[in-house]
Amino acid sequence: MQVLKKRLKLTLLVTTIAINLMIGTLILGRYYWSLPLASPASSYLNTNQPQITSRYVMQFVSTDEFRDKNRKGGKWRVEHYREYEYRYHPNGEVIDRIPTSKEEHIRYWMSDPKN
Repeated sequence: MQVLKKRLKLTLLVTTIAINLMIGTLILGRYYWSLPLASPASSYLNTNQPQITSRYVMQFVSTDEFRDKNRKGGKWRVEHYREYEYRYHPNGEVIDRIPTSKEEHIRYWMSDPKN
């Protein structure tokens, strides 16, 4: 019973000290490491320039077909797609078409038609 009381007192003491250290750190951190006030974004304030919008589109590039030596009765078809970024003027006119590094390859198994 004595050992349990000592452990309980020690646990309560350590918890109290830890909580006080955390509160003290929060109070000191508030004054010494405060974040600067956020300023409004200048792009929203300056309305003289047109707002250019961009859109990402996957476009078809090419198709390849090849036969697999291990499989019979068909062939593989691989379609290649590439992503482009389109930038638009506010009136809807395309300004730029920029290719990105993203590519997709979709592979299909095409079985030969049975006679």
